[in-house]
Formats: sequence, structure tokens, C-alpha cells
Amino acid sequence: MSEVLEYIFGVVIFPALVASLIALVVAVFAAPVWPFRSRASETEGLVGFALMLACVMSFAQDLGWNAIIRQFMAIQGDDTPIEKWHRLGAMAAIVALGAPLLAFVRERAPKRWGRELSIGVSLKTAFLLATLVSFPGSSPGWAVAQGFLAVASTAAFSLGARDVPLWSAWITFAVLSAMAMLGGFASLAVLCGAVSAAAFGVATVYAILPRLKSGVEPVPVGGAIGLALGLLATAVAHCGRAYDTTGTPPWMWMVVPVLPAGALLLGRWAAKAKTPARAKLWRVAGVAFFAGVLLVVLALSQGGKESSGGPSDDELKQMYGG
Repeated sequence: MSEVLEYIFGVVIFPALVASLIALVVAVFAAPVWPFRSRASETEGLVGFALMLACVMSFAQDLGWNAIIRQFMAIQGDDTPIEKWHRLGAMAAIVALGAPLLAFVRERAPKRWGRELSIGVSLKTAFLLATLVSFPGSSPGWAVAQGFLAVASTAAFSLGARDVPLWSAWITFAVLSAMAMLGGFASLAVLCGAVSAAAFGVATVYAILPRLKSGVEPVPVGGAIGLALGLLATAVAHCGRAYDTTGTPPWMWMVVPVLPAGALLLGRWAAKAKTPARAKLWRVAGVAFFAGVLLVVLALSQGGKESSGGPSDDELKQMYGG
């Protein structure tokens, strides 16, 4: 039992605590430092970095840092086969560095070009995601779908969820974790659990700290956080679909990255809310409702299936190898 708890702490709780600590430091001590000129862009860039860092740390704690390093270069004496799904760790590392960069570039660009810049970067990175991050059984059609889904997910986090992207990420990655566990992919499940816990921790910091310290502003959503979460959620969904061993309908995996759009479901009540906090609560409730409906449909679809005994050893080798 102690080994299980130690494992959970190492791959889920510890990465989430690190992300939350970074968010706390940024919230308390944020003051524009080079290369940032505004507190908002600095906050968004570093919070995006913290969320992706939690993903990278969870991945490395579970599989070792070599699993990421070998995606970029050969390691002397390392003859471990490169598994396609390990590209998730490499992608998260790249996005972790890209989030502050996007926040910085967007800040330096003329304000009238801010939205166009975010859209352009989203489209280009979605194309790169579709072409560079592939999984077993991925056809050109799935690659195109992955690109479009990345754009839709980014929009859902940046526009649909608006001022609740972190709470939406908490729910979204929790659902992905549950689906991965149900699909027999424990490593992917704990990785998603770490991101979900990190999003919850960071959201909690920015929910509580303004009550304790004046001058703490909400996390801005100018593109970096939405893009980071959208890309990761899309890649995880496609990874889960490719490696699913229980026959979960592919469309269910594809719906999860756009769960943050559920914030619009109860928009009427959010608009009538008397305080910003209540408005946020209605929007989070919309995301939770959307997620709950999906999980109920998933449970019903799984309940009517007979056990097939899972994939064979040859099938597993083909899925996870090379």
C-alpha cells in the first residue's frame, strides 16, 4: 500500500504541487521582469509553463527522463525502443517553453494584431501537431481531424471557458484520466491526473489568494494558456483513442478536448449572476454537466459489451512498439 501511495505522490501529487507553487510565487511576487513588460503576460506565460511542467514531470517520474530525451537525440548505451506515445512527453516539454514565448510575442505585437497572432499560431501549431505527433493506426484523415480538433479545443479553452479555463482543464483532464484508465492505459491516466490536479491547484491559488492579498488579478487568457491546454488535450485524446483496448467509440475521445465549451451551456444563468464568482460557478457547472453526460453515455456503452479478454500480445507489441 505504501508503494502505491508513494507512486501516486511522485507522478500525480508532486508535479501538481510544483505547478501550484510556481503559480503562488507568480501571483504573490509578479512584477514585470525582462523580457515581459506587463504583469498579465508574465502571469499567463508562467502559468502555462507551470501546467505543462506538471505534465513533463509526471511523465518523467513514471518513465524516466530518457523517455523524453531520446525523442530528440540518441542516448549512448540506450537500446530501449522508442514508443510513439512517448511523444506526448516531448510535446509537453516544447509547449512548456512555448507558452511564455507566445505570451511575450503577443505582448510585444500591436494590440490590434493580438487576436490574429493567437489564431495564426494556433493554426500553425495545430498543423505541426497533426504532422509530427502520430500514433498507431493514425491515417491521414485522423491527422487532419487532430489538427482541426486542436484549433477547436484551443478556442474552447480561450473563448468558451473565458475566465474559467483552469477549472475547465481540471474537469477535462480528469475525464481523460478516467477514460484512459478504463481503456487500460494506466500511464496515460496518471499523466492526465497530474495535469488535472495541477489545474485544480493553480485555480485554487487564484481563487483564494485575492481574498488574502490585494492586487492579485485573475489569470489572463490571451492565447498561451488556451493553446497549451488545447494542444495537450487533443494529443492525449488521440493517444487514448489509438491505444484504447476496450472499444470506446472514437467520437467520445474527440469530444473531451472541447468540454470547456460547456461553459456556454448555462450562459443565461451566468449572465444573470449577481457576482463574478457566481458567474464563474455557473460556467464551471456547465462544463461539469457536459462532462457528466459524456461519462454516463460512456458507462452505458461499456455496460452493454461482453468481455473480449483484451488484445493479444502481438497486438500490444504492435501498438506500443516503434
